[in-house]
Amino acid sequence: MIADDASFVTPDAWHSPATYWFWHHLPDEEQVRTQVRQMHAAGIKSFQVQARLSFPMHEYLEPAYLAACRWAVEEAAALDMIVGFYDDYNWQTGQAGGRAVVGNDHLRERHLFWTRIELSQGAGTGEISGIVSGTEGLGPAAMAWHYDGGVPLWTDWRIERALASSPSGVVDIAAATRIEATDTEAALSITGADPALESALVLVSARSSTSHLVNPLDPEAVDRFIEAGYEPFREAVGDHFGSTVRYVFFDQPHAVYYDWAQRSGGVGSSVPIHTTTLDLARALGEDTHAATIWAVFTETEDPAALALRARFWQFYAELSMEGFLGKLRDWSHRYGLLQSGHEVLTHIGTFTPGTEFGDWDLRANFGLDHFGVDAYRDLTAVDAQDGVAQLSPRLGDSIARATGRTGTIVEQYFLTPPEGGTPWSGHWGLTLDELRSTTIRHHLAGMRQMVFHGFYQTHGHGNDHESMANPRFDFPPGINFEPWFADFHAAYATESARLSEFLEPLSDEASVLLFWPLRTIWTHGQSGDHFDQFGAWAKALDTAGIAWRVVDERSLSDIAAGTVPTARVLILPGVRTLAGAASIEALEAIDAAGIRVLSTGFGLETLQDGGDVRALPATRLDAVPDAEILASRLGVSRSGDSGFVPAGPSAGLRIRSGIDASGRTRVALFNDGTESVEGSLLGENIVEWAATTGLATALHDARLTLAPGELRLLVWDEPATGAGSVADSAAGSDTASGSAASADFATLRSNATNVRVLAGDWDLTPLPDGSPVPVDVTAGWQTVLPEYSGAATYRTTFELAEVSGAILELPSVSGSARLSINGTTVGERGWRPYRFAIPVELLRKGTNEVAITVFGSAANEFYAGTGLRPEPELNGLLATPELFLTPLAEG
Repeated sequence: MIADDASFVTPDAWHSPATYWFWHHLPDEEQVRTQVRQMHAAGIKSFQVQARLSFPMHEYLEPAYLAACRWAVEEAAALDMIVGFYDDYNWQTGQAGGRAVVGNDHLRERHLFWTRIELSQGAGTGEISGIVSGTEGLGPAAMAWHYDGGVPLWTDWRIERALASSPSGVVDIAAATRIEATDTEAALSITGADPALESALVLVSARSSTSHLVNPLDPEAVDRFIEAGYEPFREAVGDHFGSTVRYVFFDQPHAVYYDWAQRSGGVGSSVPIHTTTLDLARALGEDTHAATIWAVFTETEDPAALALRARFWQFYAELSMEGFLGKLRDWSHRYGLLQSGHEVLTHIGTFTPGTEFGDWDLRANFGLDHFGVDAYRDLTAVDAQDGVAQLSPRLGDSIARATGRTGTIVEQYFLTPPEGGTPWSGHWGLTLDELRSTTIRHHLAGMRQMVFHGFYQTHGHGNDHESMANPRFDFPPGINFEPWFADFHAAYATESARLSEFLEPLSDEASVLLFWPLRTIWTHGQSGDHFDQFGAWAKALDTAGIAWRVVDERSLSDIAAGTVPTARVLILPGVRTLAGAASIEALEAIDAAGIRVLSTGFGLETLQDGGDVRALPATRLDAVPDAEILASRLGVSRSGDSGFVPAGPSAGLRIRSGIDASGRTRVALFNDGTESVEGSLLGENIVEWAATTGLATALHDARLTLAPGELRLLVWDEPATGAGSVADSAAGSDTASGSAASADFATLRSNATNVRVLAGDWDLTPLPDGSPVPVDVTAGWQTVLPEYSGAATYRTTFELAEVSGAILELPSVSGSARLSINGTTVGERGWRPYRFAIPVELLRKGTNEVAITVFGSAANEFYAGTGLRPEPELNGLLATPELFLTPLAEG
């Protein structure tokens, strides 16, 4: 029976996996069309062309490049695929591959630097020197991408502000300040200032004379970027805009961030600026302007100064969002395109914001106001790093919900090497099981679509291993060069798309709301107690399996009005600053509505509007409770407790449940742990929808056993009737069901007399035409073939005195597997559980041959001889296969 949801059975391109398509050189038409068809065959229904660092930058957006893009769009149109327009070269929106600033030097990025100068008798000297680009850590190839000659040089130095603190307040001493500069540094001198002044703050700006990036605060520069970087695509494929080409995707739009020897105060890097920016900031209050600048760029804990600091960063965020993102959005909408993309995120690969990009002060990147950025998008997007549970998908979905949407695009890349591996060498050791587990976690946390980073035009070369310059080591893996891709990716893509469609219509079940401490970020930076508290809460909530989402201060009054009816708790993590009395009143209304307000870490100290602080209606906890007791401490249930009750330990169990538009309960269960999980569903008339096939099967037994790596999707019409009645119903049922395979296998495992551990002699044959070698099936083939990547077949024999059916399990595999018995293919498994039901007719009395072909990773071929790995990575079988004999039916 086919599931009765057409979108689940046949998912659309918006829910199917997508990819960045990395171009390393100018392709010919045959290569373009062939690779588009390869994507489509693998279940990838959407792509974005991305010219990477190895692609000659001078060829980017040239007629031949645009012609190749048109071939790609035409082929995609023929296959009913969707194309996103990736809006720059390599990444980092705002350069058009350097074309935007050619002949327009005045539009190159400008930055604000500052230094403190000690004064004596109204005089003193200082300098800005030792300027270091944030790009340097990416290596020479990246420096050549960002700068003419690979070196940042500076020109057009200006004194923006010169201030000093006096007993009467902050005073302007610009008239007494002079600057002399070269292309690398500036010398500052102060003479004739008030002799009573002891210390000065001098802010200067300089324009990079070599940077390829435009000034994101300069309206003319943004217009020029659009002209140079967007218009060529419209001219090349504009007739496909709104049909095949559906959206524009920006990626980390920002100028480079710089450090220098004299930096001091509370701002962690240079601040992109236009010559008018600080003058525009006078709108915050002419009489407080000097004090505001002093508060931003010096250390202070004075609440009045912190309020001024928060106002400045709000002004800066709104100015940069409207001036940059607003222009991109307006262009996209003018031509019938949706706007998407993501800003720099400081939490990638973790739950704690501020752990990444710590050398950049990202208050200067749209104020770290992720909710504000989303007002300029039609499709929410975030990026995520490595195959671990993390904040990104949850934050993306939360942001989307704040603007009336649900779900987020997640750009997924892998960066962190195994222990001992060289940083930035990527993850050619990716298995489909790891990718699938990562994908399911993201879906259950709010991801609609994964954009994989990336599908490679080539796999690079073995001549060198320079990060990014050699395509082989440009954020690997190139998924299509993994040995498992051709045979197994399509099944993974189908499962991902169906899971996404299954979750799409669910109601929001969040019982805990975690507050995004935006104004505390503005006053206290992107590291500190507020982010430590936020990260601890986020990780604990995820580990505890509690339904939660992130909320913004702008939504407090709506929450008080009941817009999140399932909310029971609101958490304030180290919140030291709020907008004003209205926010306190909203929190009081939330508390009065029966939603508990809890806080940890520092308490409220500052109101941005300068008002008086008063006590919040919050219960203060000394620390974030451990995940094991978190639900009981908060007085909430685990996600899915109304749909599934574990019968024992359930570490790693992930659940998402809710009510769909038809009033039905939908429950997604995923065992992300290492041990089986047993339990009972709390519904009646239960139907299982298979994500791999689109089929629906009625369940007559509410008991389930989930093996590690197993995903189950359940639907029922009737509301839960209580655990007792379900348990009674389950106990009295012995009817076979969609869960029978798991239940029967659990029974077989417990009956040791039916188990054969195939621990005999095995040999291994690399495909397609290698020679067999003896192999230990518990250790991986890298022990005998340390530089081999691809597919290889394990063979052995076993004896049967009597013929019966059987289930073969591979307890541990690094790769994807295909099983043959006596020369006949039984099936294939791309991921856990690696379990195969063997039909009785394939077995015979006496000797039987088993052949297990494992499709491993590309790691050991591509890392061999590079020094990027301390030892070969695991590939193949890692534990002895086990055969569970199935009793024949009587009669």
